[in-house]
Amino acid sequence: MPRKRRQRPQVTEPRNIKAREREVEALELRKAGATYRMIGARLGISAPAAHKRVMDALHSIAETTSEKATDVLAIETERLDSMLLGLWEKARRGDVAAVDRVVRIMQRRADMLGIDAASKHEVTGKDGRPIRIEDARADIDGVVSRLAAAIAAPRDPGKPHQ
Repeated sequence: MPRKRRQRPQVTEPRNIKAREREVEALELRKAGATYRMIGARLGISAPAAHKRVMDALHSIAETTSEKATDVLAIETERLDSMLLGLWEKARRGDVAAVDRVVRIMQRRADMLGIDAASKHEVTGKDGRPIRIEDARADIDGVVSRLAAAIAAPRDPGKPHQ
């Protein structure tokens, strides 16, 4: 049996508009430095309810901003792809100016999409712990001692060097 889909509440319903206004008011009070207890007293709700209203307002802003940023990124990527498509054949035929533009478009696209982002590399010591200077010095001293011993050791002229 198919599940019934829950209908999303209409944003324009009076109760939803009022709730959104209360969230915005709570957020404005918080931005002004009010504590959740103070916000609650001002709005006639508890401190935890005031906290929830502020968080709901922040989540709503984050959601909207994230969606807009995603839309802008998609539009910009499409623009670059269109430009690239228009120049591609000229670049393939060896038009130096077109090749230069194609490379610049590709660089811009990679920058926007984070394709060429720097990667972080971390070097660790034994067991994944940080490298201690004392341990590194001891390791180096050990290698130097072994090399010095190998150099000083008498060699059999008939044996190749190892």
